[in-house]
Amino acid sequence: QLIEIALRLIGIMAVCAPIARAQSGLQIAPTRVDDSEFPAVTVYLTVADAAGLPVADIPPDSFSAAEDGNPIPDLQAEYRETDQPVAVALVFDLSGSMLNNNALQNSIAAAGQFIDRLGPNDIVALITFAEKAQTVLEFTDDLESVRAALGSLTAAPDAPTALYDGIFAASQLLDTRPAGRKAIVVLTDGQDTASALTFDDIVTVARTSNIPIYPVAFGFVDDEKLGRLATLTGGITQIQPDSTALEESFTTLLTLFHRQYVITFNSLLDADGREHELNIALAYQEVSQETKLTFTARPREIAVSLPDMADGQTVGGLVTLNPEIAAMLRAKADWFNG
Repeated sequence: QLIEIALRLIGIMAVCAPIARAQSGLQIAPTRVDDSEFPAVTVYLTVADAAGLPVADIPPDSFSAAEDGNPIPDLQAEYRETDQPVAVALVFDLSGSMLNNNALQNSIAAAGQFIDRLGPNDIVALITFAEKAQTVLEFTDDLESVRAALGSLTAAPDAPTALYDGIFAASQLLDTRPAGRKAIVVLTDGQDTASALTFDDIVTVARTSNIPIYPVAFGFVDDEKLGRLATLTGGITQIQPDSTALEESFTTLLTLFHRQYVITFNSLLDADGREHELNIALAYQEVSQETKLTFTARPREIAVSLPDMADGQTVGGLVTLNPEIAAMLRAKADWFNG
């Protein structure tokens, strides 16, 4: 009887342990800073737990922020759908091991459902890797063509795994895109065996590219290295027991891409045209996390009108002007008498 009780306790601990680990850490990943309407600043970010799952409906007062070290009052935070388009570079493993246990078919099916559920303004590129990386399809908003390209993928028996070269090719392709939200989604079932680049090379690329990497993996992968790449870039890693569980990972990515925390505030800084430091902190369920980013205090024109004067009107003598300022945006104006 004691043995039975002990076994049940072990079972309870095994079930509860993943939940405890998931709550032991939070990952804050900023995806965009919009300072185009300065002094209004908007920050888009995702929050995931230690397991990489999105954390929804965090109370707004759990967030705080500071600009150049000075606390920001009246910070607003909301978790909602966003219309931010995303450029997704899908990096797909075609090594020989993908022929085992229907892994390739399951992976194509899960990735296809992901493509079907992307937003109307999202774009996708498809990169594959085996003994080398290959760009199958450059960025397009024709998601049907992406679906067709996925369906035509094949793997060769005993083909090696040039994983790092695939990630690098995706990063290079995304670097050609204009500013906006970008993501590298890597689907793999193994460790790198054939890349010209090393893991350290990819770490350097990850540190400088600022493009989130989202590994979706199963099989004999190096979860520590994949996790490091995700952490360095603000992505998350999802390791599944086998290819039949990949749909869950892609559903998580859709949530991360299209439901975000939107942080808004009015800056108290002058519009000096310079970059300023922004710290956003989160304190939630006894866990604290902070992220650092920058924004530009953009100067903008001040619209001044003279309602008492008509266009082209000639005046002389002593005239009293009553200018109306249509948009005072914390820019400094020098007034002069002429």
